[in-house]
Amino acid sequence: MSIRYLTDSTIPHHFTKIDNAPKLALRTTYRSISYNLAGKYSVKGDFPNLLIFRGAILSIISGGFLLLLSKNVRENWKGRQLQVIYLPESKPKIPTPKIPKPKIPTPKIPSSKNTSTQMDDQSIIQQLTTQGFGLPEEKGGGGRCLFLSIAPQLTEADFAHAISIPHLNPLLCSFPEWINLSAIEQADLLRTIALEAESHFFRTLPVNPKDLIAEDLDWIRELFKDMIQELKYSSFDDLRKQVAATSDLEKFEFCNQNFETYKKRTIRPHNWAGTSELIALSKVFNRQTMAYGQDYASSEKVLLDSDKNVLPYYHRQAGKTPPIVVFQLNGGGHYRLLPFKAK
Repeated sequence: MSIRYLTDSTIPHHFTKIDNAPKLALRTTYRSISYNLAGKYSVKGDFPNLLIFRGAILSIISGGFLLLLSKNVRENWKGRQLQVIYLPESKPKIPTPKIPKPKIPTPKIPSSKNTSTQMDDQSIIQQLTTQGFGLPEEKGGGGRCLFLSIAPQLTEADFAHAISIPHLNPLLCSFPEWINLSAIEQADLLRTIALEAESHFFRTLPVNPKDLIAEDLDWIRELFKDMIQELKYSSFDDLRKQVAATSDLEKFEFCNQNFETYKKRTIRPHNWAGTSELIALSKVFNRQTMAYGQDYASSEKVLLDSDKNVLPYYHRQAGKTPPIVVFQLNGGGHYRLLPFKAK
């Protein structure tokens, strides 16, 4: 294909130089655009669409040619990997993971919804039979009623556990097996064990009363009530008033000063025993303990939960199950064994 260059003499009459075009602002603007896009010559007229189109085609072709000659495209054709350069950007903020707070369960305090009411022994027993208990069983009296009610609920394994306690081992290692003892012998042995456990309790108490733990204070409060009844022979009304007016520190000092006198009286076979000795045996045999009925030393009313179930007037939850359960008659003075219903 040959290319022929046009001269001024060979330009058709309908073409002319832009320089010879009339000097009108509107025509100059359009023809300037046409000149820039299409080259030296342009078509006369107000809207040179033909040359505008031709100029656009030439611009696209020239742009594509430059694109083919670019270094990155040629390297890409050769199978080289393009190097991508990223402009520096601000580091993204890594969100701090939210660690959920552990849900600490709120401890349930049964006493928050408890009520109290006056009930006689028969009404309490009738209600307890609906709570899985049988009828209280009489095991004997003569000052041994508490221990006679506890003894049938203990096993040979419980007795072996008591022997393993260092301060009780010299006392118990010479006794025959638990099952070979009579009911009276078991009751008297339990009394001895309870008083020895109370003696050890006072021997090992901290010098500073402020160092007493809650379980120790609970034992001292019960022992204080038992001592007042044994040593001062107070009525239940006077006893409750004195208990309410005495601080824990004063109770501790009173028990510490009068324990030996209390021990000499309570160790006698026909002397009554109370909640303090029940706590001592619960600790020795590592068994839970519950005492139902009325306890006039604490209140003339019986505690009920929100479902109207009778609650024990004393409950030690530490230790193994099944718990040792007793029933106190007439507000104090006599105990019976409270069995669970046979399944």
